[in-house]
Parts: sequence; structure tokens; C-alpha cells
Amino acid sequence: MSHSNIYVICIALCFIFFAGCCGSSDISYSTPKDPNQVSTQIPKPTGPITAGLNENLVIHTYDKDVQISVDEVIRGSSANRIVANNELFYIEPDYGYEYLLVHVRIKNIGEKSLSVYPSESPVYVSGVKYDRKWVDLGEYRELEMSDLLTNGEVNGWLAFIVPIGEPARLAYMPTWGNDPLGFISLS
Repeated sequence: MSHSNIYVICIALCFIFFAGCCGSSDISYSTPKDPNQVSTQIPKPTGPITAGLNENLVIHTYDKDVQISVDEVIRGSSANRIVANNELFYIEPDYGYEYLLVHVRIKNIGEKSLSVYPSESPVYVSGVKYDRKWVDLGEYRELEMSDLLTNGEVNGWLAFIVPIGEPARLAYMPTWGNDPLGFISLS
């Protein structure tokens, strides 16, 4: 067998190997046929939960239980002024946009520890995701990355730049998830 045939066979085997490793895997949803049978499959999601201002958004996942609420929202010229007065390198929002400041409370209501990351709470406006802006808010203490034990609670402000006057929703998106598990309406 010549060297070129060996190379072709090796390349073909590598292609088959990588194609098998990179293929997609599907999660199926089903209910057990026997009521005594224990299912290890993931239950079918029912969609994100929603809440309003000063309401608790409660999210239960397979290993975490979290309660999130928003008790204050500042936007428009007031929010722009807060950022401008505290941020050394203030950047004015583009035409048609404004700062949105959101005071968030997050509580671990589960039995396992909960890691809180400010990036897990983006804002959605008209179906578009807006990530947190890293700005100095002065006396408005920012929400910081934290680890919470049972009944531990943390609160702080998040800043965003969003379209002026458009309805906005704060989302809860754990770092291991692709889609929001819940929303809080900010208007």
C-alpha cells in the first residue's frame, strides 16, 4: 500500500471521528408509561415566568432556587445625569438612546449555594438583548458578583443603554443557559 493511500485512509478516519464527536444531541421529552417508573429525562419547559416592579420573580431550576425583584427604575435625563456626574470617562448615549438604571434584589431561597453574576440579568427591549454597561454610579452601589448561602440576599444597581422610552424587561439568564428563565417588566 502506498503512502498516499495511507494518508487518504487516515484523513477519512479523522473526518469520521470528528463528525461523530461534533454532531448534535437532542433532548427528548416524554412521560413514563408506568407510573412507578422514575424518569431521568428533563421535564419539558413551560416558558419564561414574568413579574412586575416590586413583585418577586421566583425561579426554580434542577438545582437552584432564586428570588429576584426590582424595586426602583431610573431612566432618561435623571439616569444620564447620575452616570455623567460619577463616570470619569462618561460616554453620552447615541441619539435615540438613554441610560436605564435598575435596582435589583436577588435572594437564594434554595438549599444549595447560589453564585450571582450581574451579567445574568440583561435587559430586553422589543426582543433585543442589551447587556450591562460598566459605569461608576457613585452612591448608587452596583450589583456585584456574589456567592449566596441559603437565605442570603444581595442588592445593587445595574446600568444599561436602551432605546428612549421603549418598554424594557429585565431577564434572568443563568450563565449555563441560552434563554431567559424569567422577566421583570420595568415599566
